[in-house]
Amino acid sequence: MCCDDRLNPPAEAVVRAVRLIVMNHPISSPPSRFEDALALARQLLTEEDAVALRSKSLEEAIWTLHVTLGHQIRSALGLWNDDATGLFHDMTLEVPAGPALDADSASSALISALWQEANVGKDSS
Repeated sequence: MCCDDRLNPPAEAVVRAVRLIVMNHPISSPPSRFEDALALARQLLTEEDAVALRSKSLEEAIWTLHVTLGHQIRSALGLWNDDATGLFHDMTLEVPAGPALDADSASSALISALWQEANVGKDSS
């Protein structure tokens, strides 16, 4: 007798399910700290996103993931809400090279941080 795949879904299916839940039920107010936003953004990553982060330059990763992961980050974290200004301020302090002035730049800064994490220890030559 074979197991039912619905009882033991592959990890990617679980990630997709979590993403759907988060997308359909965004947090009520955005986090106020960059580190909290980054922790939530990590939860949205799929294996496909992780591969893109590891295999592309920073600019290519931001460009490629802006419409997919970036949109999910903006929606799930409520970055389009007026309440996000506290997070934008904290991100400006934490990421001075790319200040977060709006939802798009904030999601780009988070993708950049995820890219940095994915590429820690890579040989830059």
